[in-house]
Amino acid sequence: MRIYIIAAFFTAFISVAFSAPFPLLAQEVPVAETTSETTSGIAPEAAEPEEGVIPEDQIAFGDGEKLTYVVSYRAKLVPNLEAGEVILRTSKTNLDGKPVYNISGNAKVFQEFKWFYDLDDTYQTWLDARTLKPLKYQFRLREGKFRADCNYVYDWPARKVTTYYHNLKRPTGKTRVLPLRDTSFDALALFYNLRSDDINKFISQNNKSLYMVLEDTVRKVNFSFVGREKMTVKRLGTFNTLKFACTIMVSNEESFEDGSQFFIWITDDKNRIPVYLESPLKVGSARVTLTKYQGLKHPLTSKIK
Repeated sequence: MRIYIIAAFFTAFISVAFSAPFPLLAQEVPVAETTSETTSGIAPEAAEPEEGVIPEDQIAFGDGEKLTYVVSYRAKLVPNLEAGEVILRTSKTNLDGKPVYNISGNAKVFQEFKWFYDLDDTYQTWLDARTLKPLKYQFRLREGKFRADCNYVYDWPARKVTTYYHNLKRPTGKTRVLPLRDTSFDALALFYNLRSDDINKFISQNNKSLYMVLEDTVRKVNFSFVGREKMTVKRLGTFNTLKFACTIMVSNEESFEDGSQFFIWITDDKNRIPVYLESPLKVGSARVTLTKYQGLKHPLTSKIK
């Protein structure tokens, strides 16, 4: 299990972050896939994305944004154990001559816990600057003795994504071709597209379903609007926030009894920054808390004090 679904969702609102408190068992979307063994790790060139331009003022982030989070665990006998950090950065650049947002994420365990479990994961996605559709995604996992690399290339006209995953303990990697919907994203792309969604439409509908592309399957994730709340965030102050519940679905459309649902609080302004995430576990809960922010695109009007 990997916490990177948290970070990317936070991931998934949401991909970046440690060994997840969420099971990687979720509703699998039926796929017609092709599989091949390869050592090159080279996927096809990225194709043109579909049309669907998002108004610039609606995009919640911009060049130079940096968000820093601490990941912690809390239980009856463990008041609040801060174990690691997730940093998300945004830059505007070009990919194959197209203007894109490059979103990068890095998750690390704090130095004092590396003796127990070392972790240094990196994630990157490239989003078309006009539509926010992902064009390319890659991650590098370094978790204890485990090593793996993965990359995706999206072909929106053909409605498919080609993924390449290589566990470095094995001589070869595996390539798969998975189908895409308009609402299919890797975890980082999903997180940033959610931030830039039409929030009023989202609230009026009360729920939204998206599809998260993993290296070997596509899984459905449901979001629902819970309400507006004032949230006090340690180190930063108090914010007006929008609270959402996220549920990773099993094949029979019912949620997991444990670990499948988590809650996200985002700023009630145009930045829509996730300031806090909490997921119940069998024992205690996992939490992700914003500790620093810089380079915001819009005024932080949600901050009360």
